[in-house]
Amino acid sequence: MVVCENIPKARWDDTNTELFLKICVEEVQAGNRPHTHFTKEGWKNVVSKFVVRTSLSYNYKQLKNKWDSLKKEFSLWAKLVEHQTGLGWDSAKRTVLASDEWWERKGQENLEYLKWRNEGPKFLDLMEICFKDVVATGYMVLVPYADPSTDNEVSNQNVYTQMNEAEVDTDNFDDDGDNPEQFNDTPRGETTTGQDKKRQKMSRRERKKSANEKLQESFDRLIIGMDNMSRISNARVDNDDRCSINKCMELLDMVPGLERGSTQFFLMLRLLPKKSYRKLFVSLMGIDPSLVIGWLSKFSMDNINQI
Repeated sequence: MVVCENIPKARWDDTNTELFLKICVEEVQAGNRPHTHFTKEGWKNVVSKFVVRTSLSYNYKQLKNKWDSLKKEFSLWAKLVEHQTGLGWDSAKRTVLASDEWWERKGQENLEYLKWRNEGPKFLDLMEICFKDVVATGYMVLVPYADPSTDNEVSNQNVYTQMNEAEVDTDNFDDDGDNPEQFNDTPRGETTTGQDKKRQKMSRRERKKSANEKLQESFDRLIIGMDNMSRISNARVDNDDRCSINKCMELLDMVPGLERGSTQFFLMLRLLPKKSYRKLFVSLMGIDPSLVIGWLSKFSMDNINQI
């Protein structure tokens, strides 16, 4: 007789989901996910680490289901932003910074996209490491724009300072990793000249790096300006196209409760020639398609000629 174990149901919250993703990142970076999934060794490590760090005895199947669920979530996000140009990043909402028209258009493609309009996916940075090269072909990492006048400039300067210090430290070691000063019998007076030369080299490197940084900043601002102009131009073209009569006709079949040949259907056809009504119709479809029937009830065939 086979004895079935009572496996507790996996319950996921933000805390253990984040821990799970961090463990997965460790295994990805260790080379234990050569393709779309972990190797046997990788899964073995994931299961054991998860038990140790969370005290939750979830088995391989439960963790595999969570992996697949997160991959599906990231895949949907990737489809939202792939091959898109001119998008920004809303640091407060941690999601795409785009026009209302862009979101409405995306909502027509897939209503699930709209769940990220006010807040992006949680732990996106960790999911990018796990899934970006698995599910995304034209995926674009949206990096928050850093205003040079903010504290980010200080942070960046600290990074450059650390890089410079690292270069100084490596100058003091030979290829074998030994510190030459430990074996140097030359009097200190003779080594001072060498140290002065190193300081002069460092000053030249710093000046060169400073000039490169300024050039990069100018280039970044130019790119941002071009992206903004392109986004405005594309938004105008896309907005006109998606409100065309043909596009609106395609959307009619998606209106809940609107039957072809009904009075409301022909009433809608009478409204479509007017662009302002087409725009309102498309907007309602992006927000909630069920609102269209309520909107149509405000009109009738009797007063249609007065519109």
